[in-house]
Amino acid sequence: MPIQALPPEVIDQIAAGEVVERPASVVKELVENSVDAGAGRVSVCISGGGIERIEVTDDGQGIPGAELELALGRHQTSKLMAFDDLMGIRSFGFRGEALPSIASVSRLRLQSRPPGEAGGMAIEAEGGRVSAALPVAMAPGTQVTVEDLFRQVPARRKFLLAPQVEARRVVTVLERLALASPAVAFTLAIDGEEVLRTSGSGNLSEVFADLFGVDVAEGLVPVEARGEAGRVHGLVSRPGRDRGNRQWQFLVVGGRPVEVGRLRYPIEAAYQGRLLKGRFPVYCLRLDVPSGDLDVNVHPAKLEVRLRREREVAALLHEAVGRSLAPAPRLREAPPAPEPVAGEVAAAGEPQDLFRLADALQEYGRPAQAAADVAVGDVPAVLGQAGGLYLVAAARDALYLFDQHAVHERIHYEQLEHQDVRSAQLLLSPLVVRLSAAQSQTLALHEGDLAAYGFAVEGFGDRDVVVRAVPRLFGRAAGPDLLPELLDALAQGGEGPVEREERLRRELAACRASVKDHDRLGPLEQQSLVRQLWNCREPRFCPHGRPTYLRLGYDELRQRFLRR
Repeated sequence: MPIQALPPEVIDQIAAGEVVERPASVVKELVENSVDAGAGRVSVCISGGGIERIEVTDDGQGIPGAELELALGRHQTSKLMAFDDLMGIRSFGFRGEALPSIASVSRLRLQSRPPGEAGGMAIEAEGGRVSAALPVAMAPGTQVTVEDLFRQVPARRKFLLAPQVEARRVVTVLERLALASPAVAFTLAIDGEEVLRTSGSGNLSEVFADLFGVDVAEGLVPVEARGEAGRVHGLVSRPGRDRGNRQWQFLVVGGRPVEVGRLRYPIEAAYQGRLLKGRFPVYCLRLDVPSGDLDVNVHPAKLEVRLRREREVAALLHEAVGRSLAPAPRLREAPPAPEPVAGEVAAAGEPQDLFRLADALQEYGRPAQAAADVAVGDVPAVLGQAGGLYLVAAARDALYLFDQHAVHERIHYEQLEHQDVRSAQLLLSPLVVRLSAAQSQTLALHEGDLAAYGFAVEGFGDRDVVVRAVPRLFGRAAGPDLLPELLDALAQGGEGPVEREERLRRELAACRASVKDHDRLGPLEQQSLVRQLWNCREPRFCPHGRPTYLRLGYDELRQRFLRR
């Protein structure tokens, strides 16, 4: 077959495929047009999942009647004049393809009235054919109606999902756009029923409340930081307000909602030690970088961006989120714990009443995540151990149940923040350890990190190594299986230096320097653990994200004992 030019309608179909995948992508393109036009209010109505009908109405600056036909032509824009403008564009895009692409796969009606005009003008397009503009009565702004999507390409239409699924994707798109433009009031109606409304107040927390509920919004804390790479600001969830998936993670770069991509790793690394495995933070973070450091033209739908200084941006995100999660400084120190009194519960073994109290707290007490909302009070008396797992303490307003292993892990984790090679403790008898091939590879990856925390490890034959020193906090707990166990825990790959450092510190804290379940502690040891936890920067969670304590208020106890 000879080389020949494609017919215009085929060119239109190919171009449409790059930006028009489904109803949600049509909504995205049209709403971004509205925001770029300076709209303060944007209304979206869809029917049949957006396959039958999409209508987007705004109160923006509008399009003069004489320019309506140009708006439906290829490569027509009011936002670019030269190639260099592509790299500095700050709008959602130059819209050289969206409207004509949508018109090529649907019936499209475009009507608009600039604020200074007495009336509006309307134009229609179908299959590449454009009608003459006609006058129409309407309020200032623009309205675009799209009907019968993909009617000209039934092969593409049959790959769409059920209308309910396509409608859910439209909701997701509107949520992202509303968070990216909190000063714009959005509404969405599906089959005549309003399902989404934001106030347009400009307050990001209010938008979160409008979209996901007040409870979610109340669990967020502000983030604000500047650096050479740019500025980051927004909201992140407090520890204990996490979710089982990444559905509510939003990133806005240069005013544009984009896929989080690799930048999720430094954000989530800031939560290490505060979240359980399989739990994920909620956030909406806005990243502003110099225009020369941002390339938005790497994806047809502008869902991805390229950052010239991605490493510096990642470090800025990690530092900013970590600083926002740190507990507020205490206004006073906890009072010193009293000396243990002879005959306390600890001396009586493990009484069944305390064991039952532990079970009751687990079953009826506040959920584990509620620990994030409670600060450790003034504990005057540690009553003893229960079940070989917990420390029971009394305060003025509540009983506290501490997980002794989780408490010790948290203490060690924060001690390790300040460890260096000088914290190493030489072993009187160096340990010769046999490593597996996988452990040897992990050691090669982490050798420098381990040395920074006090390990002195030397090669000794094929896969044998000699351990001459360990971090001082391990004391006498270092045995021949300490290093292999630690290397097995560190074997997960694919991490950057920030994530690797955080996980190494977490795994070191979890090693056997921490007390274990059923380790018997004397009264002084019990008091010391609680006192050290109180002095921790983040006393509420162990390094793996589990709560270190549960709280049962005396008011709640009175209710459970039917005392009014």
